[in-house]
Amino acid sequence: MTKPGQVFRSDRRWKESIPDTPRRQFRPSTGQAWYYLLWAVILLLLPPSPAEADSEYMISEETIADMMVFEEHIPYYCPASYPGQPRRPDTKKRQWTLLPLIGFGPGTGAMAGLTFSHRNLLWSGVTLDLSGLYGLEGQQSLGISVGKRGLAKNRLLLLLRARFLVNPEREFYGLGMNDLGPDPLTKHAIQDGGGALTLGWRPVKRATFNFSIGARNVQIWCPSRIEPDPCTEKEFPTLPGIEGGWVNYVGLSIVWDLTDSIVRPTRGWRLILKAIHTNNLLVGRYEFTRFLGDASYHISFMDRRLVLGLRLNGELITGPDERIPFWELSDMGGRSTLRGYPPHRFVGTTRLLANGEVRYRLTEFDFYHLWHVRIDGALFGDGGRVFIDDKDLISEFGLNQEVVDSQSGGFRYSAGAGLHIGFSESLLARIDVGFSEENTALVFLSFGQIF
Repeated sequence: MTKPGQVFRSDRRWKESIPDTPRRQFRPSTGQAWYYLLWAVILLLLPPSPAEADSEYMISEETIADMMVFEEHIPYYCPASYPGQPRRPDTKKRQWTLLPLIGFGPGTGAMAGLTFSHRNLLWSGVTLDLSGLYGLEGQQSLGISVGKRGLAKNRLLLLLRARFLVNPEREFYGLGMNDLGPDPLTKHAIQDGGGALTLGWRPVKRATFNFSIGARNVQIWCPSRIEPDPCTEKEFPTLPGIEGGWVNYVGLSIVWDLTDSIVRPTRGWRLILKAIHTNNLLVGRYEFTRFLGDASYHISFMDRRLVLGLRLNGELITGPDERIPFWELSDMGGRSTLRGYPPHRFVGTTRLLANGEVRYRLTEFDFYHLWHVRIDGALFGDGGRVFIDDKDLISEFGLNQEVVDSQSGGFRYSAGAGLHIGFSESLLARIDVGFSEENTALVFLSFGQIF
C-alpha cells in the first residue's frame, strides 16, 4: 500500500505517456550552477589591460542627450513582447539584480561599487536603478533612475533620473577626426551632475511619445595631480565650455519598439527620433539644438541561439557661435560607439555611426530559482566619423593651427569581442574588448545592450 499523499507510479506505460514539461529543459545541478555563476562573476570583476585601461572603465559619462531621453529604459515601462511567448514560470518574478563592481587601472587605481536594478519594486509597477562607484584616485559615480508604469491604463509613464560624476583625469583629444591618438592633448578634472524628468505617452502599443525637462551643471579645473601633463584649461582657455556652468533643456522624442526582449533582443526594429533645445532663459550661458536619429534591427537563426544585429546612428548639433560647450558635442569612442577607441576620442558637431554585432548563446540556466542567467558571446564591428568645420576649430573653439592641420578626415573602424550576461528580465552586464589602429584590448564594462 502507498502511504497517505503518495502517488503510485509503478505502471511504466502510464509514466511514458506523461507529456514533456518545462522540467525537461536543461538545468544544471547545484555544482554546475555555482560553476557557471562563478565564471560570470569573475568576468565581471576582471580589470582592464594595465597598458590600455581608460578613465571610463565602469564610469558612465552620458551626454545631455542620453540623460533627457532614456530610450534604453523606456521599454521596461512599455514592454514589447510578442504574443504567445511564454515566460519561465520559475523566474518570471525575479525582476531584480544586485551586482558588485570591482576593478583596477593604472589611471584609476582600485575601484569598487554596486549596481542594483528592480523592474517591479514591491509589486507597485515602479522600476528602480541604483548604481554607485568609488575609486581611490578620486573617481566617483552615483546614479538613480526611477520610473512608474501603468498610469492611465498603461498609456502614461513617468521617469526621473539623476546622476553625479567626478572624473579627475578626463582626456581631451582635440576636435574633429584627428591623428593625435593614442596619447591625449591634455587632461582635466570634471564634476558633472544633473537630472531630468520625462513624461511618456503611448497612444499605440509599440510607440511612445516623450516630453522631457532637465538641468545639468559641469565644473572643470586643473588638479595638481595630473602634472606634468598639460591641462585643458590652461592650454585652451578660450574653448567654449571650459569654464563649465549650467545647462537647462527641453526635449521631444519618439520611440517605436518592435523588439521581442530588452535583456536579449532576437528580432524586430527599434527606431528613435529626438530633438533637444537648450537656451539661457533660465540658467546658463549656452544655447544649441540637438537632433538625433537611431535605428536598429535584429534577426535570429538556429532557434534564436544566433542573433545578428545592426544599428545606424546620426546626430546634428547647431547653435550660435561660442554657445556650444565642447562637453556637449557629438563624440565617438568608448562603450557605446567605437569600442576600439577611448571615450570622447573624436568630437564634432555632426556624427555618423554604424554598429554590427553577432551574438551567440553559449549557455543558459536557472540559478537557484533566483534568476534565469543567459551568457552570450559576441563579435562586433564599429565604424563612423564626426564632422566639424575647420573655421570653427580656429575661430570658435580656439584651437591652434597644429591641431587643425592634424585633421585626417575619413571613417574610423574598430572590432572586438565581448561577453553578455543577462539576469532574467532585470539586467544585462556587457563586457567588450575592442581593437583599433590606435589601441589594443580596450576593456569596457557597461549595463544594457548597445542597441
